[in-house]
Order: sequence, then C-alpha cells, then structure tokens
Amino acid sequence: MILTLGAMCFAGAAHATGAGPLPPRLVAAERNGQLILLLPETHTGMRSQYDRYFKTVIAPAFLASSLLLSERSSPIQAESSLRYQACPDEQPDEAQVDPALNAALPEVLPTSYWGVFPPSAPVTGFSRFMRFQLVFEDAYFNSTGRNTPPWQPQPAPELPARLTANYATRLMLDDPRPFASVDTPASSYHAYCSLAPAQRTALARAALQMRLRQAGHAPPLDQLGKPEDAAAIERRELEEKAAKMDANYWLWVQRIALAVKSSNGAVRAAAADAPTIEQNRLDSDRYLLAARNREWLARLPQMTAGQRLPFMVLGAAHLPDTPAGPGLLRLLREAGYRLTLVCDHAQLTAMLHRLPPPLAKPSPAADQPWQRTVLDGQCTNIPHGELCGWAGGGTVVNLVDNGTAHNRLTVCVTHDTAWGPRNNCSTTDVPRH
Repeated sequence: MILTLGAMCFAGAAHATGAGPLPPRLVAAERNGQLILLLPETHTGMRSQYDRYFKTVIAPAFLASSLLLSERSSPIQAESSLRYQACPDEQPDEAQVDPALNAALPEVLPTSYWGVFPPSAPVTGFSRFMRFQLVFEDAYFNSTGRNTPPWQPQPAPELPARLTANYATRLMLDDPRPFASVDTPASSYHAYCSLAPAQRTALARAALQMRLRQAGHAPPLDQLGKPEDAAAIERRELEEKAAKMDANYWLWVQRIALAVKSSNGAVRAAAADAPTIEQNRLDSDRYLLAARNREWLARLPQMTAGQRLPFMVLGAAHLPDTPAGPGLLRLLREAGYRLTLVCDHAQLTAMLHRLPPPLAKPSPAADQPWQRTVLDGQCTNIPHGELCGWAGGGTVVNLVDNGTAHNRLTVCVTHDTAWGPRNNCSTTDVPRH
C-alpha cells in the first residue's frame, strides 16, 4: 500500500527500495487561506537527501518562504524559573528516582554551567524536572567521549562520507532568513508535565539507564575481550549509525506519504514495524515525540502569525504516528488543516500562486546605522607588539600583534535570541600589513 501511494505522486518511487531514490517528502498544510510547508529531516544530514527533488522542490519552496521554524536544543539551563518549579500534579512516588538523579548530576553538570548559570541552591534542591532534564540531555544528546565527562574536550572523530549538513542548516546557509525554534524552555517543561507521574518516573529511570550505557564508564580491563582504541570504536559506531539513519529516513518518508493519504492506517503501520519496541524507547518517545507534538500544535498559531509562508523543518519521526502517540500530521488534520504531499515543481508553483504577493520592503538608505557600523577605538603600544581594539553597534574587534608574520584577529558580535542577547566570537590569524 505504501508503494502504491508513492507511485501516485512520483513514478520512480514505484520501483524504489530502502536503498533506492527518495520519494517526495515536502508536505503542505492549508487552513483558512494559510499555507505551511513541513519538511522531514534527519538532524544529522545525509548526502542522499540532496537529490533532484531537493533541487527542484525543496530549495525553491524555501526560497519562497518567509520564516524557518526548526527544532533546536532547548536551553533549559537558561530558564531560571524552571530550576525549582515542580509539575502541578507531582506525586510523592516520583521521589523514588531522586537519589539516582542526584548521584548523576555532579558528573553531568559541565563546569560552564556553574560559571554562566550558577545555581542558587544545592543541585539536589533542583526541581525534579530540572534534575531529569540535565540527565536526559546528557544521555540522549551527548555524543562526545565514551569514558570521560562530556565537558572535557575530545578529538573530533573522522565522520563518515555519507554525512553532511542537515536540511535546516543547509537551507539557511544558501538563503538566510528569519528563524525561530519550535521549542522553548517552557514548552519542554509543559511537555514533560503532560505525562502521567508514573510515566515521568519511568522516563527518568530510562534516561539514567541510557546515560550509563552511552556516556557511562569504561568496563574493567579484565572484562574486555580485546582492548580497542576508543577512536576506532567511535568511528565504527558512527558508520553504523549513518547507514541506519540513511535506511530509516527512507522508511520515515514512506510512512509520511501514508499518513498524508490516510489518518487511519498510520498507527497500525508504525506499530507493525516495531512490535517489540523496548520500554525505554517508548518512554522517551512519549516525551520527545508525542508530548512535544501537542505543544507545537498548540503554539502553531502564535509561531506563524503574520507569516506569508512559514517553513517547518522537523525530525522525520515527528510527522507520522508512532506507538508513542499521534504524529504532527494527524494532529494538524484534526485541527482542520488539509494535507498535501508536494509531488513536483509544477505542483509547488501552483500552490505558491495562491499565496498573496509578498510585501514590498523599501530599500534602506546607505547611511542608515544598520547598513554601516562605525567602530571607535585605538591601538596601544605594548612590549614586543601592539594591541588594537574597536567597538560599536554590538560589534567588538581586537587585533593583537603576536610577534609573528600574522596578527591574531578576534571579532565578537552581539545578537538577540529568544533567550536574550548572546555573543558570538570568532578568532583567526591574518597576515600582517
């Protein structure tokens, strides 16, 4: 049935297999004259995804969009109000996981946490959500070092050739535009608290088990059959993970095509694909997928208000139904959106023609401050060299003569984010003049 549906949209998909060409995957959601485009991605980009369909449909669709909405790691640590905030229905039996969470926290807290967001109480005094979130993020999202704390620098492994930039990164590099995250610290908190207390307890236990398994400790040497270089292990695991992601993405795209066509068969198909899904995975998917999907749908009108064409790039697993709960496509349909799989460039063009014309923006004068930034500063003579510094308009530039044929140049730019002003700095060596 999946292949039949694919053939209705893309003739080549009828003969495709998991190793074959990717079918169409851009989904259009329309309601009350508003069009939203949804693109499933693997958060670690795969080269196979940059095919003809990307060039003729995905890239032109993004070029016409007005806003990128994507998943971004939610900086829970930056939201001080959540450090001690309990879920409204928190139960005493949830406290049974606290000793294990408290024992894990000193190890997973990076030193930068204490310097940037110092806690005003002992770590064990954090809310259960905060304690869980810190352990959870380390367990599921920390890919550095096998046997050392995550904040210690590790040599970068050699990446598999099939890996590249993900869709959100590549599209923004090619055609930058305003962007926002579908996640916020508050939405993560609400998604967590929407689970039943027993589910939250199970999720915390699953995170602890996963952390010990993935970011845990080296087994004793006498338990190792053959000592193996940690870098070689990581390279092999990356190769295996990349191959699995490549194959799984093809399957997710097929499930998405099925979900667009039918709101009844998707759950059965997903459940049949994973009849023996482990409890740890189910607990994490209830939080990562199902609960966050509902949060995003509730915030969608606010996120897309006033936008001519929002473009959402989300993990592929969020769109179809899973054993953990309804996917975003089902939730959109139940909210009154009409879903369409965008087959080709001609269909995309017809959709875009139905949109109102973009608002014309006057070109700013060349002497406007946002067009030209004047940096004030001076150079100071110091022994064996010279130190120069300039600043203005949220930009700081420092130039240091280090006594060689090159100067050390550092540029820092302040920009606004959803969590307040942040500084991005870059340092490089430039030839002396």
